[in-house]
Amino acid sequence: MVAGCNISASFKLLGPFYRSVGCTSNCYTNAINRSITCNGSNGCCQTNIPIEVGAYQSYIFHFGSEAPCSHTFIAEKDYFPPTLSRTTETTYHFPVALNWVITLASCHQTLQRGNYLCGQNSRCIDSTKGRGYNCRCMKGYSGNPYLPNGCQDINECRNQSNYPYREDQICINTPGSYKCTSSHGHISIISELRRRKENKIKQEFFKRNGGYLLKQRISANKSHVMKIKIYSANVIAKATDGFSQSRLLGKGGQGTVYKGFLTDGTIVAIKRSNVVDEDEVERFVNEVFILAQINHRNIVKLLGCCLE
Repeated sequence: MVAGCNISASFKLLGPFYRSVGCTSNCYTNAINRSITCNGSNGCCQTNIPIEVGAYQSYIFHFGSEAPCSHTFIAEKDYFPPTLSRTTETTYHFPVALNWVITLASCHQTLQRGNYLCGQNSRCIDSTKGRGYNCRCMKGYSGNPYLPNGCQDINECRNQSNYPYREDQICINTPGSYKCTSSHGHISIISELRRRKENKIKQEFFKRNGGYLLKQRISANKSHVMKIKIYSANVIAKATDGFSQSRLLGKGGQGTVYKGFLTDGTIVAIKRSNVVDEDEVERFVNEVFILAQINHRNIVKLLGCCLE
């Protein structure tokens, strides 16, 4: 762009391919007028500069009476400058878009020469504005494509708004991408692991509370096998509605008694021990074994026990 009266300006490209472009700016008066165009008749003219400009010089030539002030400058395409003042000292700023490329060879030529500069997880893109090429990170990666490891994987799972997936799915990050899988499979795995852990804990309690000792006593007395039942913790929890306070019958020094309903409809009293003395396990097993054999109308019948 050129601003001034009765001048012509040239834009000379320096380098191996010498070229020159320019325009002429006239004025009907001595003042530079504001205008919506810069057509050369109102103190302003403009022309497009060639692509692949690495270095340049601009020159202004006056004809007729020499204008006291004139300017040449590069500005972004379609930009029109404000009115240039001749009476006040003002600094003007003009937007400029710069484009740059690596060498003046194409991606194919660069690969053949062995001086390819794009880093890992990046791709070469031929310039659309002339010769040369640029580097871009591949899809799913971000960073500086000109560094060896500059393009790093984007974890799409961190931002669900940009990479949406349904609530019943789980996002799994993959190199350069991501995938959404059904959460049911993962929930099943987690549930299975939790179930195994709970079963392991129950087995440890069963052993510590004399479960194996009781089984030995039952096996050694075949006639009494049907009189003692070993209940699982799940059965007891279900019978008492999770040891609900609404099922509470009473409390004592050794435990709490709840009203329970077995799956067959039998109404039972379930005593939950407060403390288990491991030194008294053998005596406890003996008492359970004996009480289970008592059948008297004045004594509550012992159906069995839970050792988990």
